[in-house]
Amino acid sequence: MSYYYNYFIGYMHEGKIYPLGPYDAKGNPRDALSRSRSFASDLHEDFYVVRDEMISDELRKIYEYTDYKDEVEMPRLKYLRVAELPKESFIKKGYFLIRDVVLYEEGDGDADELFYDRISPSVYAAMMKNEITFGKPEDEYDAEGEKIERHSASEYMYYAYPDYSSKEYEAEVIRTFAYRLETYDLPKGFELVVIEDEG
Repeated sequence: MSYYYNYFIGYMHEGKIYPLGPYDAKGNPRDALSRSRSFASDLHEDFYVVRDEMISDELRKIYEYTDYKDEVEMPRLKYLRVAELPKESFIKKGYFLIRDVVLYEEGDGDADELFYDRISPSVYAAMMKNEITFGKPEDEYDAEGEKIERHSASEYMYYAYPDYSSKEYEAEVIRTFAYRLETYDLPKGFELVVIEDEG
């Protein structure tokens, strides 16, 4: 059974959370972002529980449902101020194996599978300096006599790619929605928030 993390935009005013959007053409609420657990980051772990006294009547109308016993229920909601969303870039940079970059650009693998072997610019500079001074690293073998794969600096290249499975990417999508929905007729002193429900 699929499990999803769903994000909706709202605002907080005087301790209550109100819905803001997005909505479809018929006025039905739609998620700013929805990710299945298989592909979601851990962004949802940064959220706080919405206490009952924080739920506005307008928010309750969106999320209340009738369960199998014909009882009205409210799901467990969480929230995070938009200002608290991660602000780092979802563009990942560094030195990656040239062979992995070629596979990625040819569509023969995704970033999660390919870009686990990454070195920082300072490590790359040290590797390059050592190879110029001492030559390429010699082969090494483990206790069973199996060759340990080691790469020389010449096998790496500087590269940048968008990490669509990162919390930074999810935050950027949500933040973009939130700022698009912000209007001048919101009450004075409001704060944009992200509302999260899951299941």
